[in-house]
Amino acid sequence: MFKNKILVVVDVESNGPIVSQDEMTSFGAVIVNKELKDTFYARLECGKPGFNETVDYSAPIEKPLDAMRRFETWLKGFVTEKSNSFVFVSDNPCFDWQFINYYFLTTIGRNPFGFSGRRIGDIWSGLTSNINDHHEWRQFVKTLHDHNPTNDAIGHAEALNEIINQMEKIKIQKQNNNLIQNNNLIENKQNPNPNPNPKMKPGDWICPQCKFLIYASKSECKKCGSRKV
Repeated sequence: MFKNKILVVVDVESNGPIVSQDEMTSFGAVIVNKELKDTFYARLECGKPGFNETVDYSAPIEKPLDAMRRFETWLKGFVTEKSNSFVFVSDNPCFDWQFINYYFLTTIGRNPFGFSGRRIGDIWSGLTSNINDHHEWRQFVKTLHDHNPTNDAIGHAEALNEIINQMEKIKIQKQNNNLIQNNNLIENKQNPNPNPNPKMKPGDWICPQCKFLIYASKSECKKCGSRKV
C-alpha cells in the first residue's frame, strides 16, 4: 500500500483564503510512519497574523524563499532507493495544497509533491465504501487540534495511520478468504461428487471411498461397493 511512496501530512495556517492575495503565515508537516517524530515547522514573514493560529514564537521568522528551500531540503532527507517520491496528504488539500504549491512555484520554481495531493476524508470514504462518510476518521486523532500546524499535521497523521492499519487488515482478510476458496476448489477437483447439486435427505450418506451420494435405504455404495460405515 502506497508502495515506494513517502507520505507527508501537511497543514497550513494563513491570514486569508485567497492564495495570490493573502499570505501563508506558517505551515507544518510530518512524515507518516509509526513514530511520527519527523516533523517540520516554518513561521513566515507576513503582514498580518493567521486566523486562530497558535504561533511557535521560539521559531525564527523566515522569508518565504528561505522557508520553502528549507522544506524541500528537509523532504529530500527522507529519499531512499526504494522510496523516492512524495505524496502530499492533508485534511483539506483544496486549502493546504494551493498555498504550498503557490509558495513553492513562486519561490524556487518547483514543487517536490508534483501536481496532486490526497485528502484523508476521501481515503476514509473509500475504506468505508460510503462517499458521505468523510468526517468520522477524526475519531482517531489523538493530538489536540490547536491550530499549531505541526500539531495539527501530527493529529491527522495519527488518524491516517489507523486508516492504513484497517486497510491492511481488510487486505489480509481478503487474501485469507481467497486462499480458503482456492483450497476448496482444489479439494473439490480432487474429490468430485458425481451427483451435481445433490439434495441430501435425512439418512442419506456420502460414500467415504468415492464421495458418491447414497440414499438412506441403501447399505452399500452402488458405484464402488463400499459399505456404509
